[in-house]
Amino acid sequence: MKILITDDSAFMRQIVKKALEPLGAEVYEAENGDVAVELYGQVRPDIVFLDIIMPVKNGVMALEEIKQIDPNAKVVIVSSVGQDEMIDKARQLGATEFVTKPFQADQLLQVAQKLTS
Repeated sequence: MKILITDDSAFMRQIVKKALEPLGAEVYEAENGDVAVELYGQVRPDIVFLDIIMPVKNGVMALEEIKQIDPNAKVVIVSSVGQDEMIDKARQLGATEFVTKPFQADQLLQVAQKLTS
């Protein structure tokens, strides 16, 4: 299994990575939406965890481009409270799941297991 974690915070990427360790997945990291779209095209991960607020290209823009590459992409939006408008847009674009920050590690693991079962 391959997982792509996209967040502009290296600390947040590490938290997500640690939470998903039990899956034994090959993990790729991106610090912004541009890198996420590029990596998605190269490695075709099974699941993408995507932050919304990032520099260069935000998560909604990256989601739209990832869905153009692969309409069946499984994308989990990881967002902070108060980003309702962007979350609605992500839903319209086909985001698979949503996890709100702050989250518990087991929430991420459960979402990943649900999407791969």
